[in-house]
Amino acid sequence: MPKISVIMPVYNSAQYIQQAVDSILKQTLSDFELIIINDGSTDHSGAILQSLAATDRRICLIQRENRGLIATLNQALSLARAPYLARMDADDISMPERLALQYTYMKTHPATAIIGAAIQYIDSAGTLGRIKKYPTYVNLGDAFFWGSPLAHPTVMMRAEAVRKAGGYPSDFPAAEDYALWLRLLSLGKIDNLPDVLLSYRVHGTSVSHMHARQQRDSTLRAQALWIVGRLFDAELCRLSTRTNGDP
Repeated sequence: MPKISVIMPVYNSAQYIQQAVDSILKQTLSDFELIIINDGSTDHSGAILQSLAATDRRICLIQRENRGLIATLNQALSLARAPYLARMDADDISMPERLALQYTYMKTHPATAIIGAAIQYIDSAGTLGRIKKYPTYVNLGDAFFWGSPLAHPTVMMRAEAVRKAGGYPSDFPAAEDYALWLRLLSLGKIDNLPDVLLSYRVHGTSVSHMHARQQRDSTLRAQALWIVGRLFDAELCRLSTRTNGDP
């Protein structure tokens, strides 16, 4: 059994996928499996991934039709064998020591369910931008009222806690990570390392750009259900904030 299962969904990321995968394969902690699910890409992502998978037995590659991000994340979760899950996006770059630092933290802090990290923005051309640090445990509680206090592709999570929380909830599209963090609050501590462990790619086809309104609506709905203590209420979670006639 590997120490860590790295989960990477891919959809039309041919421009960046080689760098993203290489950044995981070159980690200082090498005992991991890299679960890559190609979610029906229509560019050359599949061919690039096939070539990469042939070079490293730690890569578990699944290529199939498009089912969407949340279904892809949950499929990867069902395949993961390790006690720790590390998220990775197909257009980002992990620092070489990322997995080692987060694994050590999780091993020495057994009450922690999720550990994130700081990021440095990077554009489509690879130009580095500003650094963003996220709140640590002491100040994390209030931060949830303003949105997600974690950068999703930086997190390492306890697989047992994520499965107990039901995985990524499908009722909060574009904010499935935020809804999961809220559910995990009752199952363990959430914290961030101050270290910059990921170059976070910002470009015109990223989820935050393409689905900004949906992300906002899902975030507000998850937050409201969390405040009233009903985030596990399946019927309420399915209710949309949209009304007939909304675009």
